[in-house]
Order: sequence, then structure tokens, then C-alpha cells
Amino acid sequence: MELLSLRHLLVSSAPLSNLLSRIRQNEAMTAQIRALLPADLAPHLAAALMQGGRLVLLAPSPVWASRLRFAVPHLRDGLAEILDIRVKVLPETPAKPDALRRPRRARNLSPQTAEQIRVVAATPSDPELGAALRRLAAHSDGRLAPASRQETGTGRM
Repeated sequence: MELLSLRHLLVSSAPLSNLLSRIRQNEAMTAQIRALLPADLAPHLAAALMQGGRLVLLAPSPVWASRLRFAVPHLRDGLAEILDIRVKVLPETPAKPDALRRPRRARNLSPQTAEQIRVVAATPSDPELGAALRRLAAHSDGRLAPASRQETGTGRM
């Protein structure tokens, strides 16, 4: 099997070549728009892309998106051929895929906290609330207390 360079793959594959061409167009459009923006606003334009005849400006936060919206009339003067300009917020960091997320750590209560919850659960105000608080207090040692097993009818929560 022959190893191909990335450049060769990008040039020889039509879909990849088209994608590379669109990336370059978007980078050129972003540079052109940044040149038209005030110096303090230009670095906060994440990207500018054409989508079906509409110029879409992407900002890293709602605050910068608002500032970009105020600059749209000025941009229209410099871009006479573009009639529709939209500004959208692009989150700085995308959500992590499930495979990259750290597993949640089980949180157990301290014995002191569990004891305080058991004291409150012993008050006769509401039997269902008392049962729920006793189940919560059982998290101090990671398993249900014997009294909780009898109340729920199971050994689980």
C-alpha cells in the first residue's frame, strides 16, 4: 500500500479539493471583512462565510456579536454586492464528544452531613420526605442503610 501525502490527497480527491477551496474562500472573506472593521473589533470576528448569497459573520460571544451587528451598516458600504448580512454566535469551544468527557465522580456525603440529614428525617412532619432524606443520608457510606431497604422494598435507589 502506497503512502500518499496529505497535499496529494487534497488535490486528487474532488470532495476534499472542493472543501479546501471553500476553506480558502472563507479565509479570504474573513480577511476582507476584518479589513473593513474597526481595529478593536476586527480580531473578534471568528469567521465570515458566504451561505447562499448571504454573508454570515461568526462572533465568539453574544457581546461581540452585538458589536458586529452595529458595524453591519458600515460593512454594507464597503460591500455593495452583498445585500444580506447576518451575525451569529459561534461558541469558542465545541462540546466534547461523550468519549472525551470525564466520567462523573460519585459524590458521597460526609458522615457528619449524613447524620444531620438523618436527624431531620426523624422529624414526623412528612413520612415520604423522611424516607427520601434517609435514602440521601445512605450515600455517606455508598450503600443504603438497612432501614432504607425496608422502606423502599428494594436494596437499590
